[in-house]
Amino acid sequence: MISVQDMTDLLYMNDAYDQINRALFGNDMFLGYKEGNFGMLSKVHDLIKRNCATELKKNDYKDLWKIAEDTSISPEKRAKMLLLK
Repeated sequence: MISVQDMTDLLYMNDAYDQINRALFGNDMFLGYKEGNFGMLSKVHDLIKRNCATELKKNDYKDLWKIAEDTSISPEKRAKMLLLK
């Protein structure tokens, strides 16, 4: 498991990726990591998925992404929630 600080940094990167994605494409467009440099940045999602608490990996990661994408909550608090700390 990674530290709260590392998960917080991943969430900051995830938030930035989402904002840039919307700015460039007008909506959230999913690009696979093999689809150019911007697609490679989407690997941040894999890092978050691999390092969240086991309980959040159930149900096709829906609970994980509900927390991770809630930008009304600070990245540090979301990190603690994802790590269940």
